[in-house]
Amino acid sequence: MAAAQDFDPRFDPHDSEVEASFLGAWFARLGALALLVGAGFGFKYGMDEGFIGPGTRVLLGILAGFGLIAWGEWSERHGWPRLTQAVSGGGIAMLYLSIWAAFQLYGIVTGIEAFAGLTAVAAVGGYLALRHDSCALAVLSTVGGFGNALLIGEGFDRPSALFGYVVILDCVVLGLAYVRGWRVLDHIAFGATWLFLLVGGLTATVFAELGGDESPTGLVLAYATVYFFMFSALTVARRVGRSDGSQASSVFLMLANCGIYVMTAMALLAEDGTAWATADALRGPVILVAAGVNLVAGLVIRGRDADDPVAGAALASAALLLSVWVPVEIEAFAVPAAWAVLGAGMIQVADRSTLTTARIPGYLLLGLSLVYLVGLFGTPGFYEPARVLVSPESAAFVVHISALYVAAFGLRNVSREDERLLFGALAVVASMMTLVWLSLEAVAYFGPFDGGRAGQSLHFALNAIWGLYAAALLGVGIAARVAGARFLALGIFGVTAAKLVLHDVWMLDTLYRTVVFMGLGAIFLGCSVMYHRFRDLVLEDRARAA
Repeated sequence: MAAAQDFDPRFDPHDSEVEASFLGAWFARLGALALLVGAGFGFKYGMDEGFIGPGTRVLLGILAGFGLIAWGEWSERHGWPRLTQAVSGGGIAMLYLSIWAAFQLYGIVTGIEAFAGLTAVAAVGGYLALRHDSCALAVLSTVGGFGNALLIGEGFDRPSALFGYVVILDCVVLGLAYVRGWRVLDHIAFGATWLFLLVGGLTATVFAELGGDESPTGLVLAYATVYFFMFSALTVARRVGRSDGSQASSVFLMLANCGIYVMTAMALLAEDGTAWATADALRGPVILVAAGVNLVAGLVIRGRDADDPVAGAALASAALLLSVWVPVEIEAFAVPAAWAVLGAGMIQVADRSTLTTARIPGYLLLGLSLVYLVGLFGTPGFYEPARVLVSPESAAFVVHISALYVAAFGLRNVSREDERLLFGALAVVASMMTLVWLSLEAVAYFGPFDGGRAGQSLHFALNAIWGLYAAALLGVGIAARVAGARFLALGIFGVTAAKLVLHDVWMLDTLYRTVVFMGLGAIFLGCSVMYHRFRDLVLEDRARAA
């Protein structure tokens, strides 16, 4: 028995890994490949010389394919898995070649028959891959399954059937990949699926234009959405149900899937809409759907592992998509407020979770909201509310200001010195925006600056607003022991006094001058009394800071 084992590869104790790899695996693979190439030359030679008829050539190829598969089963029973995988793969490839030749070279089967035959071969290959636990066979079957339509050229004039076939094939391939953990199938299916959508959609559009038919934009967009949901669900299932540590692969699949879907949808909706909606009506919802899917995916993955970078990537992409959706779907005057809300939300998420990196896009969105708002000031008719304090423009300002205060509140406990400075900066910006908003409301009510009666009323109102706001801010600074608020109040008082002395005193009527100076004096005296009344609190605040 020992002598017999010495000649049996299963029991050879001296068989090194190098020998096993070359003799057991690569020789078998090269042999199967050589048989396949030889069969291809044989088909060509037989066709050129006319030795045997086309039907006989195809039949011989099919028999050879099944013979190799049978050989693989025999090898499996003998415990030679490498040889099994190699010859079984060769058999599947031989069947592909034979059916393709029957259609493309000899024309003895129709396109539909060839497509059905190739699909059946792909199904057999998938079964053998599962049976023999062979990723190589699974890859071959997957490539063959997606290559059927390309080899035969069928279905491109019927996009609904083609895209439906891809959905079914994806379900089979991705299910096999999930069960066996073969991530390479995820990426093959992902690339092939979106390639088929792009090529199939373009071809269908050309056919529709030539035939004068309705544009297939709606159909292509619907299947693009289906594909997007499928691969998003796959990524979540990988991370939640069967995590194998391949974080980079999952991040790539999540971001690439979302990016391709959104760009494809925007390209489809660049000019034409669909039979059930216009392009303008669909752009915003498409982006919102993509953002919602990634948001849910990120939350689900994070629920399993709070430190999973895939969750962070999904949530970051959702935030990015929401920021893109804002200018697409919202009126220009509300865009800064929406961006500020998103930025403040990210800072709050960072404050209440371990996703501290969410602060960075939050800062960017807050800064972008302010830059966008400044740019709007030069736009004609930017702030012309129909009613004072209760207009959409006024509501947008209030939301923007509130978001800045919320963002500042989210930074109150940060440890880094630069971020603590941002806390103060955001509070100052929010306070100044409040003053700007109240001033714009006054301008909207009294009209533009001029030398008439309305202009005098406007300057009077501005002085009153600035003085009262500074007094209120000083009171908040004293009560809450916030030195920054007190100093900002003093600055606003200084600007108000300078405006009054250098400008308003020369253009206001005597009555207005009297009221303004008396009112300003009362405010100054009231603030002084308030400071002396609560002086101990201020001094205590300074002592604690020192």
